Amino acid sequence: MIPVELYTAAGARGGERVRTLLALTGRPVSARDLFAQPLSWDDLKHLAGMAGGVRHLLSTQAAGYRERGLDRSSVSELELLNLMVEDPTLLRRPIVVVDGVVLVGFEGHGLDRDGPASTG
Repeated sequence: MIPVELYTAAGARGGERVRTLLALTGRPVSARDLFAQPLSWDDLKHLAGMAGGVRHLLSTQAAGYRERGLDRSSVSELELLNLMVEDPTLLRRPIVVVDGVVLVGFEGHGLDRDGPASTG
């Protein structure tokens, strides 16, 4: 069985919630801490290609985004790619890759502190 790929930051709340959810699938998970093992330019380019472009991976809420005064519409994808390699905080997290499909960000809807919310 092909593992689900999880890209997150150690101790990140959203990442832990995704791990809990992924554990319910019974599929193996290959996790990567984006700060301990930053993505290379080629890795990030490949991931962005699967996600539909670099902008899909961009966190406009990141402090680095605001500090740089970036304007999402005026920055080229190449420039964003280079900035994300330099500063992984610009990546929206967590990133999950399942069977070639990239899911970015996680709000945790339906999960409480004890796991999945009951529907019935």
